[in-house]
Amino acid sequence: MVSRNSLVRIAFILCLLIFLAGIGWLSLARYWGYNVGMLDLGNINQAIWSATQGKPLVYTEADGPISNLSWHVELIYFVITLLYAAFPRPETLLVLQTVLYVLGALPAFWLAKRRLDSEWAGLIAALVYLAYPVALTAVLFDFHGDTLGMPLLLFAINAYDKRALRTYPIWLVLVLACKEYSAFPIVILGVIMWLQGERKFSLITVITGVIWGMGAYLVIKPLFAMYSEPAKPLSAVMQDYVQFFYSGHGDAIGAILVRIPHALVVLGPALLLGLRAPLWFGAAALVALPVLVSEGPGPGYDYRFHHYALVVPLLIAAVVYGAEAFKRKHPARRGGRTWGGDLIMTLVLTMLISGLFVNTPLNFRFLSAPRKSRLEKAGYAISARDRLKDQWLHANVPAEVPIAATTMLAPHVINRELLYFTRPGREAMDAVLDEVDYVVMDAFVEFSGGGEMYVEKNTLALLLNGSDFHLLQMRDGLYLFGREMGGKGETVNQIEILSGDGDDAQLEARFGDVIGLQGVHVEQVGVGQYRLTYSWVALKDLEDLPAYFAVTSIEGVAHSRYLHLPSWAVADSTGWQQGDVIVETFDIFLPEGLENGEYNLLVSWYDSSLPGAPLTAAESRVGEEVEAAQIEVR
Repeated sequence: MVSRNSLVRIAFILCLLIFLAGIGWLSLARYWGYNVGMLDLGNINQAIWSATQGKPLVYTEADGPISNLSWHVELIYFVITLLYAAFPRPETLLVLQTVLYVLGALPAFWLAKRRLDSEWAGLIAALVYLAYPVALTAVLFDFHGDTLGMPLLLFAINAYDKRALRTYPIWLVLVLACKEYSAFPIVILGVIMWLQGERKFSLITVITGVIWGMGAYLVIKPLFAMYSEPAKPLSAVMQDYVQFFYSGHGDAIGAILVRIPHALVVLGPALLLGLRAPLWFGAAALVALPVLVSEGPGPGYDYRFHHYALVVPLLIAAVVYGAEAFKRKHPARRGGRTWGGDLIMTLVLTMLISGLFVNTPLNFRFLSAPRKSRLEKAGYAISARDRLKDQWLHANVPAEVPIAATTMLAPHVINRELLYFTRPGREAMDAVLDEVDYVVMDAFVEFSGGGEMYVEKNTLALLLNGSDFHLLQMRDGLYLFGREMGGKGETVNQIEILSGDGDDAQLEARFGDVIGLQGVHVEQVGVGQYRLTYSWVALKDLEDLPAYFAVTSIEGVAHSRYLHLPSWAVADSTGWQQGDVIVETFDIFLPEGLENGEYNLLVSWYDSSLPGAPLTAAESRVGEEVEAAQIEVR
């Protein structure tokens, strides 16, 4: 007969495997679904790859290559380099992060089992950790050093609880290596030890934390800021850091009110038992405070990011020690509340708040939706177009060469010395284009939440207006530009506006009450290359309306959308007056492998301000889709 403890251990192992598989898949699905940008995962991936090339964690910023050590001192990445060299893919980092997160359940289990003399209490404590809202948001938000530090800090707390003086310093060093500001929770941990009478552990912890913090901020950051151009002195490094996170201004009362819900998500699940261990819960609140008052972009205080990761181990400790205090005070209480009941309620509260506020397919807001819609809303859907992106990028984007890419494409063209992501600012892109040989773009910029059509508009305009880049490949809004001509002929993207002479009496089609179609001319100019000339009429003044964009597609052919680049990026509709005739000419490349025959070209107009615009969803369409012309493929 299987003992009760054996059943608990089997259940514990099953929980580890379920979270490993479930959270691991969600983390990878975000990446595979092109919902992870160049910032964070992309930059860190490039930095770790650079270390395999003998460089100090270098990635490409707007001003050129910089060392990550001048911004975040995450020495743990040098250790990860060994694994990354064997498996040089972003998935390696995401899987590693998930594995470490799940392993953090081990010290949570051991700590509770030891302190509460109960294996089932260990199981519940482990589940509280695994399901804790800001533990989940951290592990599901790209890849970060402090997320790696979260389970390592739990291992350190468990080693301290066992008074394991030999292993504790090892965990301590690993936690500190994960982030420069991990010095803060480590010093707080040392203060707790001092107040508990553990002088030796306290001195080791506080001294190590202070030395690390001073070394990171006063030595390592300025030293590696010299790697960038222009080099920055210590004062500038510290000023940039403080301004980035704490330079915001605004109504103080309003700022407090907007942060209260985030504080409740961070601290709320642990309140029931945490308040019975005020030292540990207070330490967790103190570590969370700098994040809550942060004015950094994001906003930085939002619970959905990774910034609270190092708070979680202190909260788990507070729950365990709080349950122990309850048990010690009421060892055999009958009726009313018990420590075990409060521990179970803590787990229920943790799962409830995660179900309400963490963006997973198990979020209560998504459970009533169809599975596909649920995944899309939560950011974990992998569409057919995402698979097309994989194939298209692999087939068309050269390896190793300097490149700029749309922020959501950039993490998928990694492991190169210069990898910029395209930016809306024209001045920044001018400098970037001087340093790269290719630019790869997703003009539709689709990602979870709908995307934004405007993001890449300026960059497209820059490439099309007099740059020395040529359009080499295209497919369904994906564009590859290069300095050297490819196998295709030179492409045309031009537009002419004839003021005030348009006659809207004889139009082939109308798109709402804003734009009319006079006619279309199709000409084959190369193998699989066709030149389309559209004549439009502005039916009213459009300067005060959102920018509209047109899309031509091949009827019956998947992923065959062609964004009209001239009327979108060269001279968009916001400059058109009633009666203007707009003649735009642009080339399209047919999808490879298209069978011979006749195909209808369909054209639609869309409102770029609507959420479904990057998806060319019907609800963002202006008027109806119409048949514009035919092409014959031989």
